[in-house]
Amino acid sequence: MKNLIQKLLGKKEDIEVRTRLSADKIKPFFESIGVDIENIGFPNIETRHSIPTMSHYINFDNVRATPLEKNGTLKTIITGDYTEQAMASYQDKSFGWHPGSQFSYSFRIEDGRLTLKRR
Repeated sequence: MKNLIQKLLGKKEDIEVRTRLSADKIKPFFESIGVDIENIGFPNIETRHSIPTMSHYINFDNVRATPLEKNGTLKTIITGDYTEQAMASYQDKSFGWHPGSQFSYSFRIEDGRLTLKRR
């Protein structure tokens, strides 16, 4: 699995280094193991390409895919951190837009189901 991550991301995986990737950059990794991040249930992921006042920054951190054998069946458990932040939540007196609050979640994908825990 480590070689697959290196090949897809073009980087050597280093446990000591924290990685942050946008939804668009990490999407091929999830697709390679059969996970559709657009429809599995991540909050606001579908808004990342909307107009700025309705759009969100979406990032994934510390994503790990762990193969696990259980009762002779091999499955992959994916864990990591998911962060979303509104690109433009309010306008100041000079009409400049400011980003909204950032929301972070720990996630786990097992058997095609997403579990989120807000941090």
